[in-house]
Amino acid sequence: MADKRCTPWCTPLIIYIFFSLMYLIFVGIAIFSKSKKVHHHGDYYEEKEVKLSTKLGALFGILLPQLLGGLLYAFLCYRCWNTAAWIILLLPLIIIGIYLLFMLIFIGGLLGVAASAASSSKS
Repeated sequence: MADKRCTPWCTPLIIYIFFSLMYLIFVGIAIFSKSKKVHHHGDYYEEKEVKLSTKLGALFGILLPQLLGGLLYAFLCYRCWNTAAWIILLLPLIIIGIYLLFMLIFIGGLLGVAASAASSSKS
């Protein structure tokens, strides 16, 4: 039996890394561009400087789940479970598609009921 060698670098992992880096760049820009925190106290607003440690903590809180997701994809790719990696990668799109399908069915049903109610009120 031939020994199939798998590497931790497969297409789902590369796609995940690309989108994670884009997400981290945009969130990092948003976190570090905001330098003041505004507090509302009744009739006046107070601006406080946001500490660097708070910004780094927020960035780390975003980075940790991204790293854990990358480790999951690397594990799946290393075990040659590419189909499972693709399913997990595309799962949010599948869920959104199912949600939109149900919403279209629901809205179509509502429009059908409204149309039949409107036609029955005309007669």
